[in-house]
Amino acid sequence: MFFLIFLSIYGSLHFYLYNKVIISFQPKNKLILIILLGLMVISPILLRYFASIFMSYFTYIWMAIVFLFFSIHIFFDLYKIKFTLNDKTSFIITIVMIIVILIYGRIEAENINIKEISIKTKKFPKHIESVKIAQISDVHFSIINGAKKAQKIADILKKVNPDMLLSTGDLIDRGMQEKSEIIKILSQIKTKYGNYAVTGNHEFYSGLQYSKDFTEKGGFKLLRNEYLTINNVLTLVGIDDETGKRFNIAPSISEIELFNSIPKELPIIVIKHQPKVDVSSDGAFDLQLSGHTHNGQIFPFRFITKLFFKYNNGLYGLFQNSFIYVTAGTGTWGPPIRFLSQPEIVIINLCKTLEAQNG
Repeated sequence: MFFLIFLSIYGSLHFYLYNKVIISFQPKNKLILIILLGLMVISPILLRYFASIFMSYFTYIWMAIVFLFFSIHIFFDLYKIKFTLNDKTSFIITIVMIIVILIYGRIEAENINIKEISIKTKKFPKHIESVKIAQISDVHFSIINGAKKAQKIADILKKVNPDMLLSTGDLIDRGMQEKSEIIKILSQIKTKYGNYAVTGNHEFYSGLQYSKDFTEKGGFKLLRNEYLTINNVLTLVGIDDETGKRFNIAPSISEIELFNSIPKELPIIVIKHQPKVDVSSDGAFDLQLSGHTHNGQIFPFRFITKLFFKYNNGLYGLFQNSFIYVTAGTGTWGPPIRFLSQPEIVIINLCKTLEAQNG
């Protein structure tokens, strides 16, 4: 079903591009154009079986080009009379704009921002004033994102020096290269209270056991529908991504049952890949950290993610004295670019007193 939906949407974008090429340039041999665009429609599927660095870059950059072409050129269609441009000129302007965005987007994808937020709580024990938590998410170590990305993340974390590191899913992706180098870099990241992770949808796509092995060798404790009380400072809850159900990997305990079993004396931090909150979990936690949306990754795709996720990006107040922070993510999926959606490592300063503010 997913592939049918994807092919329908992706195919429609290519059909739009095909029509604009025909109208603008009137090529004599339309069959060649049809074959080429047809191959590009199915190229993401072919990539699963014939992966290479060149093919991955080409396929995913083309994906960005097709999406951006539609997003930009549709305005020329809507305002054709106002712009008074012919079809060929508007096509060329669109291509120039796409090239500029791709160059800028590649630079933006490599420029990881440090985003700070403060969450204040009265639930710390007397001997604790604050805890600095670092969140990474949606790194997508893959054939494109490798050891260079891992080292950049490690260097930032060394500079920030958090008390705890949390990965909120999609640390891994299919076709990962430089596995041993990445593991070596990640395993050298040490924090006072430890490093923890949860599954994202891509952990299941990549194979749960393979993903679990990579995550744990990388120095993370994988929490799967369980909680830990850490040094009598806070309670950390890790929730499996719901994608596991598609692979007949159901949690042994429901989310609500898990929350009901947790003592409430200490601050409760939930790490859960997708930014979904069960209304029946009112009062069950103080802060949920999530990712998954990438804040759209390539503008204006964030308007699509907002249709599916109420909590799309940033800090939101939930119930009384509880919050959710949804990160834009640290890496990239698919096209190795970001446009108006800078990657980030989030620093959550958890400290005494009850209120929250953006950093």
